[in-house]
Order: sequence, then structure tokens, then C-alpha cells
Amino acid sequence: MVRASPLVMGVLMFGRQRDQPGVLLEPSAEAQIDDVSDQSQMTSFRNKIWPVIEEGNKLLPAFSKIYKEMILITSPNKPLPRAGKGTILRKAALKEYEKEIDQIYETVESNAGTVEPPTNWELSMVQDWLTTQVEELCHNSVNESDDIFEHGFDRELVCDNSTAASGQFATGRR
Repeated sequence: MVRASPLVMGVLMFGRQRDQPGVLLEPSAEAQIDDVSDQSQMTSFRNKIWPVIEEGNKLLPAFSKIYKEMILITSPNKPLPRAGKGTILRKAALKEYEKEIDQIYETVESNAGTVEPPTNWELSMVQDWLTTQVEELCHNSVNESDDIFEHGFDRELVCDNSTAASGQFATGRR
């Protein structure tokens, strides 16, 4: 689906043996980004391609969905390596972009730890903390007995919230 977009010349998924997948996108000539360090150009391209990725995400199981922060855009100075017939050489491309891919995962992991844990781990405090996390994600006031799917949650948001919560539980901050 993404490959068919006129914004994209090449696409390669990455993330084997990682918590979440990402996608390496090579913009087409008309969508080319001159400077991948220019965040406004990067954000603009991500926003343009995002509806296409969302459509593709609808066809995928929750664990395979691509999140916006997991979109890596190739540099015009470092095109995806291709075979004679134009096929992307997966192994070579992953090697070529290994540092950038690792950086995306480091950034995502460091941002995942920014959620403040509950002040203590008594059941009522954890319930209040989880309710606050849900309210921040769905931008609505909720009760702990509410069906969060009625507040605009989908499986993706549940996975995000579960990841944030389990990250706090796993750190042993008690």
C-alpha cells in the first residue's frame, strides 16, 4: 500500500527481534527531502505519507502497526541499495541505515520512560494513575469502570498505554 504512493520510491520494513516495527522510506523525486536534518521537512513528509500508512495499518495486527515516530526517511545522499532490476537489497539497506535505525529505537525507548510512575504502589493509587494515563491519551474525563473504547481508544492506544504502564512496573519503582 505504501509502496504504491506517488510520494515513495522505495520502502523497507525493519524491526526484526525488536519491540515494534519501523519503516525506511525513500521519497520519490517529487517528494524528495533536501536535508534530513531539517525537522520541518521531515515532519512535513511524515504528515503527507501518514494517511497512507494509517490505511495500511488498518490491515495489520496491532503488533505490526507502524507508528509515526518509527518512520525513517532516507537521505538523498544515501539512496537505498538496489539490484540490477531495481529491487531493494534488504540486507545491504539495513546495514547502510543501521546507525539511524538504532537511533530511532533509542529515542523511542528513552521517550517511553518519561511517564512518571504512581507516587506509591497501593491499588487505589495505581488505579488513579492508570485513569490519569487514559485521560491524557484520549483527552476525556473517564471513570475506572468506563469502557475505554467508548472514549475513542483503539487497540493501538491500549498497546501504547500498556507499554507505558508495564514499563513503570518493570522498573521496580516501588
